[in-house]
Amino acid sequence: MLIKNSAGALINPVTKWRWKKDLDSCLSRLEGEIKDLVYARYAALQEHQGECAATKTPTLLDRMLLPRVQSQQPLDNTHLKLILENAKGFIVAGYGTAIDTSTYIWMLLSAFPEVLTKLREEHDRIFHPDFDRTLVMLHENPKRIRNLHYTTAIIHETLRLFPIGMTARQAPPDLTMLEHKGAKYPLLKDHLLGMMTQSIHYDPEVFEDPTRFRPERFLCEDRPVLRNAYRPFERGVRACIGQTLAMDELKISLVMLARWFEFELVDHEPAKEPLFTHTDLDTKLGKHEFQVHAFTAMAAGSVKMRIRRAGMRK
Repeated sequence: MLIKNSAGALINPVTKWRWKKDLDSCLSRLEGEIKDLVYARYAALQEHQGECAATKTPTLLDRMLLPRVQSQQPLDNTHLKLILENAKGFIVAGYGTAIDTSTYIWMLLSAFPEVLTKLREEHDRIFHPDFDRTLVMLHENPKRIRNLHYTTAIIHETLRLFPIGMTARQAPPDLTMLEHKGAKYPLLKDHLLGMMTQSIHYDPEVFEDPTRFRPERFLCEDRPVLRNAYRPFERGVRACIGQTLAMDELKISLVMLARWFEFELVDHEPAKEPLFTHTDLDTKLGKHEFQVHAFTAMAAGSVKMRIRRAGMRK
């Protein structure tokens, strides 16, 4: 199996044109599907006088439609476009980030088999050792994934070591200087401030033994992770709107794959000695330990994994 950095395919102008043509076609079909759902939901909310039919908690779409319904305003093109852009962002934007995070999870599980063993034990305990029975249980009660505490810790620890997304903030117009630990930094007009998440996630004053892949740190009640220190999805009102969806996708994929397949990282050329001082994971992951910036911070190079059926599991 080859998980390749998609940016390389865009160097050829013909390939880039074909890729964009296919992408535009896919997005056009997606917009059509979303429009149908939006109009159907808008009609249902109108019929129930703005009440969220069949649900106690309004969905994301409900939250975008309810103000129009309750104020008896029509669903005009401007508002429809706003809904479409947000819906597409929710559905599409997390595609690459989820893939990149999943890639790092499988690399780490390949390098740390003791973590994989604990992961499989949790899945056997919460679901069932049989594949088909696990699938039925997942369909019957999707909320079971909320009990996957060790699985969740693995995802969190992967994102601590390899934060995929990025964030930038613009200062208020009247703020021209940023002070931090006695130092002052000028804030220029129309400039953005980017946060270096890795500098926090690898800080030994924040995370004990930060270079180690240790999911248990997110389960430790004696020394819980500082609330504002862990920031792969950012925080506050501008935090990633798809973080719950992303976590659910990653947990479900691990439940349905980890016990029945072995993922072995190959051709990664582990370093004999750490190349940098902030981490030694390149002695296990090779050059893939280092992230490169495309749309997201993905693994350097083409990640290759050999996949086999795991043991005698059914």
